[in-house]
Formats: sequence, C-alpha cells, structure tokens
Amino acid sequence: MRIFLLVLFLSILSTSFSTAKPELPEKLVMAIEGLNGNRPTIEASIKTIQSHLNQTPSFHMFLTSARALAVGDFENAAFLFYAAQIRAKYDLQRFPPLSSGGSSPKLALGAVKQQIGSEINPKIFRQPELYAKVVKRIENWDSETVENYSPGWKYKNALDKTEQKKALEETRSGYLNFAKGFSKLLNNKEYYLSFKTVQDFNFGGSGKWDEPDEINKKKQAEKKMESIERKLNINGMYYKGE
Repeated sequence: MRIFLLVLFLSILSTSFSTAKPELPEKLVMAIEGLNGNRPTIEASIKTIQSHLNQTPSFHMFLTSARALAVGDFENAAFLFYAAQIRAKYDLQRFPPLSSGGSSPKLALGAVKQQIGSEINPKIFRQPELYAKVVKRIENWDSETVENYSPGWKYKNALDKTEQKKALEETRSGYLNFAKGFSKLLNNKEYYLSFKTVQDFNFGGSGKWDEPDEINKKKQAEKKMESIERKLNINGMYYKGE
C-alpha cells in the first residue's frame, strides 16, 4: 500500500516536470509514459530508460526507481534511486532553477528523495552484499549527459563546461566516498549485527522504546558501531573523522 501511494504521489508530481521536451528522443518519452502501464510495459520501460540515462532528467530517474520498486525489481530500484540523487544534485548546481519557494525543483526533488529513500534505504542496508553490488554499479556508471540535455525545469545561465565537470566529479566522489565506506562497514559481521540491533530498535515502536533492556542493547550496539568506524577510520553513522 505504501509503495502504491508513493507511485501515485510521484505520478501527480510528474506534471511539474515535462516529459515532452524536444531534446528527449521519442523512444524515451514513450518509455517514461509507459511507467504508468501494466507490469510488462513498466518492466520494458525501465529497461529502455536505463539504456538512456544520459538523457533522462533526475525526476524521471526517481519515478523509474519507484516503479521498479513497485514491480519487485529491487536492485534496479536502488541503483536508479542513488543514480537519481547524483543527477539531481549535479543538475541543481549546473542548471540553477528560476523557480524558488514552493515551486522550486529542489524542494520537489527533496520530497521525492525522502519518500523513496524511506522505502529503499532500510531494506538495502540489511542486504550488505546487494548494497555493495549497487554501489559498484554506481561507481561504474557513466554519469555524463548528452550535449543538449535538459534537467526538466527553466534555469538561469548554466555553468560553463569546466565548472560542470568539476561539479560532477565532486558530486560523484562525495556520494561514493560515503557509500563505499558504509558498504565496507555493513559487510563487517560485527558492525552489521550491531546495525541491525539499532535499526530494529528504531523501527520497533513503543514496545522497544519503553523497555530499559532494549534501550541498553541499542546503546551498546551504537558504541560497537562507533568503535568499528574508528578502528577502520571510516566516516559512518557515528564517527565523523578526527
């Protein structure tokens, strides 16, 4: 039910991001529209969009992630979600939006990120090997865009090519530095078991939050996580470097 409501929310929001851009090839426009079709159409659309990511605006990458989640294609949902975050941050830097306040693309993309992230992050962090695989896919992903790429909103003067290249490198490295480090932590057995204890507590509701024993287990797990982060010198959930 939550995934259905998420997809409905994104479908409504998509009216703010035009798919009918002359820069987008007809095949990609049809694939984006096909995300509202039946399961076989959605699956075919996901495949097409993934082969045209260098032309796909960030919002539609998020929407494709949500659709992949809805049809049970979790690995591609996660990959598209993290790729969309990189694309969104990069696009907002190189194509400063004209709109601000409630109509700002930044605000809309932030809401989309939060909604999809609440479905993907808790699940993939409990699957360390899959998370490592997705992070590797992001590392290998060519995140450059085509020459006539459009972010899906009206913008002020775009950054020059040199500044764009620098912005992309910084955006990618910022994400990958964290993701690769966190993946290494989650694939550490001691860390992973402690992480699960903390996550179980956080999602356990009042049945755990009000229990002294559960509170103590959580605190001990947090200490263990921080000690491992420090030992490995990886910025994680608690250790942020000296």
